[in-house]
Formats: sequence, C-alpha cells, structure tokens
Amino acid sequence: MALEPPDVKNICVWAFKFVVAHTYYYFNSPRGILPGERLWTALLAAELFEGMLTGLWAWMGHKFLSDHVARSIGWPTGHRFQNEIAWMNAGLAVVMAHGFFVGMLSGPEIRWDAVLAAVLTHGTTYLGCAETHFIAIHEDNNWCTSNAGFMLLMVDDIGSVLLKSTLLLLASGYGAQLDALQLNATVAVLAAAVWFTFRYFTEVWPHREKVHVSEPWKGD
Repeated sequence: MALEPPDVKNICVWAFKFVVAHTYYYFNSPRGILPGERLWTALLAAELFEGMLTGLWAWMGHKFLSDHVARSIGWPTGHRFQNEIAWMNAGLAVVMAHGFFVGMLSGPEIRWDAVLAAVLTHGTTYLGCAETHFIAIHEDNNWCTSNAGFMLLMVDDIGSVLLKSTLLLLASGYGAQLDALQLNATVAVLAAAVWFTFRYFTEVWPHREKVHVSEPWKGD
C-alpha cells in the first residue's frame, strides 16, 4: 500500500527526532547535569526540532495545498482564511527554531527563556486548535480524520503539548531553572493539556467509529 504525504512526513520527522535526541544527548548536553536531566534535555531538543518541522509542513499545506487540506479537515474550500493559518504555522516554526537553536544550542547553558517561549507559544496555539476541532465535532458533526482522528487531535494537537510541557519541567529540574511566573505558566499549559486529554477520551474516543477518512491527496 502506497504511503500518502502525511505518512511520509511522519516517518521523516520521527527519524529526524531520533537523530537530534541522540546527537544532543552525546555531544550537546549542558555541562554538569545529572544523567536523567541529560535525557530529558535531549528529548526536549528533539521536540523543539519536531515543532519547527511540523510548523513548516503545516505552512506549506495551508499555503500551497489549501483545498486538499480543507477537504481532509472537512472545511469548505477556496477560503482565504487558510492563508492566515499558514502564516500562523510559519510563526510557530520560527519560534520553535528559535527555542531549538538559540535556547538549546547557542552556548554551554540552556537559554530557558527561549525554550519556554517556544513551548508556551506552541502549547497555547495547539490547544486552541484542539478546542476548535472539538467545537466542529459537536456543532458541525465533523468527524473527518483530520478533525477528529486520533493522530491529528490527540497526538498532534494535544499529546504534543502534553509531552513538550512535561519535558520542559523535567529538563529544568522540575522547574528549578524557571522563575515562579514561568513555572506557573508551564504548569497551567500542562494542566490544560491534561484536561483536553480527558475531553478526548470522554467525548471523542467512545465514538471513534464515526471518524472517516477523506482522500484529499488523490485529487477531486
């Protein structure tokens, strides 16, 4: 069975994440940290890199294949609002790149301000996307796979926020490297991701048989 573009993207992203985590763990970890924190920082670096790649992917999709993307989500085609969504994703790619290169790679110590900005920006944006998908499910009865599917809604929108915010807390020594405001903001995003996880498994998962796959990559 032939792989579709999203499948190819996921395989490539996971391969890059493995390379980034492995390289960071053995060659770029900050000095004087414990082995556990070394692992968390390597995984966090990989997640920031992943956020940059997925932001670029979403930008390209909404910018250059907007009608294909719209059909996969269950949206109407031909609307200019997708250009706005495209550039929002480009902005996410930029802030995640800043968190990765400036926050994780620019010196012997981690720039937590840059990393925190990336994680919080990603978290609030993606949970906002998740909320929009929930609204579409309940108000529009939209069960298209790119709106209500497990990979899109639970893994990409909610799970990625859950993972990044958790890794930020672990990598920063359970928040020891963050000030009180930064720590509270991270915990708030993590708590929101937990709440959205609960919503997914109570509002969507019991009705998963309704999710249907559109075929936007095969043309009209």
